[in-house]
Amino acid sequence: MNFYENFTADQRVQIGTGHTFDIPAFPDTTGSSNEAQVVASALWSHVSDYVPQVNAIKADRRFSDYGRAEHIDPIAETAHLRLVGGWHNLSSFEKSVDMREKALVGVPTVDPANFMVQLEDREIREWWSRQDVPTRAEQMRLMAQGGEAERIALAVLRSPIPQGDVEKTTFRAMWEDSRRAANPIEAERIALGRKSIEWAERNLQYASTVIKSVSGWDKERILKHALTAQGGTFKPYAAKLGFSKQDIAQAELRMTNRR
Repeated sequence: MNFYENFTADQRVQIGTGHTFDIPAFPDTTGSSNEAQVVASALWSHVSDYVPQVNAIKADRRFSDYGRAEHIDPIAETAHLRLVGGWHNLSSFEKSVDMREKALVGVPTVDPANFMVQLEDREIREWWSRQDVPTRAEQMRLMAQGGEAERIALAVLRSPIPQGDVEKTTFRAMWEDSRRAANPIEAERIALGRKSIEWAERNLQYASTVIKSVSGWDKERILKHALTAQGGTFKPYAAKLGFSKQDIAQAELRMTNRR
């Protein structure tokens, strides 16, 4: 069995390029984050075919330097395309996790027609504004231990008037903690999704090291390919390849000015 077909345990993997990587076990055993694992597995599968294929061409003495490059180039281009495509697919999964988290801990708005809730919110905020700093600090400490925290936090967070940074951060944390406590299964699913994304990112970075090493492409070519491949579809992921905003901006300017 190939290493990329089973990520249930920690692995030390040696690639045909001489690179060695320590790949931890996939963090989600519930099946909730399989999309992240599929992204990494698919790219590693491609890399496992790509490396010996390119190495064989490099070792074949029948090719001139030009002929060798001519054969390697389309293979390398496909590998780089699969790499940015992997970042694209992982980003799609990350967006789905973001949406789930927003649905779980996002602050609900009040229906304009619901005057009762609006009145309750206003009364809570007015009560809160009358408290001095020491009292507020003590109240926040007590609220963190009791059930009334959620309602007070909700009213303050829905205030049209900006709140102090410390209070806003505290109430936001209270609200999010209460929502996660009320929905532990969904909260755990989101947490596992985040861990799985980090795991997949680590694998994509490892695979990127191999792809760059074998292709022989310089940074300029890698960046230009990321910005233009598939009609610019993968442009948002150029930064994932290690390029700064300045690198990307300058590359786009060079392409615009045909430099």
